[in-house]
Amino acid sequence: MKLTIIIPAFNEEDYLPSTLDSIKTSASRLRAVSDAEVDILVVDNNSEDDTTTVARSNGATVVHEPVQGIAHARNAGADHAEGDMLVFVDADVFLPDTLLETVHAAMSDPYCVGGRGGCRVPAETPLPQTLPRRLAASLAPHGDGPGGDPVLPQARLRRGGRL
Repeated sequence: MKLTIIIPAFNEEDYLPSTLDSIKTSASRLRAVSDAEVDILVVDNNSEDDTTTVARSNGATVVHEPVQGIAHARNAGADHAEGDMLVFVDADVFLPDTLLETVHAAMSDPYCVGGRGGCRVPAETPLPQTLPRRLAASLAPHGDGPGGDPVLPQARLRRGGRL
């Protein structure tokens, strides 16, 4: 199985190195326990800073999306992804070390077609006072699939998956 991590980015040169480091750590842990491959794709959505240079210098492949907007950037990433599974990650978050292992385990079930996971937002990220600094979500299945079958919530997609 191959995972493509897709990171939409607009002027993210300051946050991207930490995000990419956390992805590489999580990917390394996954590779230690499986034969899964992981590639990282940053979609530069018309950044005016050095987002592209930072991404490339940290080992990511860069795709440029000229039409502004997160949906366009995510779709461009999906169009260029080579993985069997697509994992969308914001450019200013930290992945838990075990997240990709957990995603891989869940997605190894051929009936699982998607899910979402938790990330930690860096303390220096400007957030409204009403939002917590830590965002958490569970990868626990829920029964919203066809016929009430367990599926994971949104955010991960399997290419050509069997149902």
